[in-house]
Amino acid sequence: MPSLLPILLQTVLLLLLAPLVSGLIKNWKAKLQNRRGPRVWQPYRDLIKFLRKDMVISEHASWVFSCAPYVVFLTSLLVGLMVPVVTYRRR
Repeated sequence: MPSLLPILLQTVLLLLLAPLVSGLIKNWKAKLQNRRGPRVWQPYRDLIKFLRKDMVISEHASWVFSCAPYVVFLTSLLVGLMVPVVTYRRR
């Protein structure tokens, strides 16, 4: 049975480092095109800005519309957890 500590550690690393990798890629792409590009920390600022906003849901929208962001987030997280990054070896 897998230990809970490596799973939690990998989840935290995945959630904290994913915006950093995205920022690095955007920055490097801009540098390769001889542009200034965004700062590496810009995805973190964008996440904070988006989390502060309220949801605007039409009164004619179905329940699928309100559940879709959670489904997309959870599937992305589960796909990221399928790649073993943190391992734990018992002695």
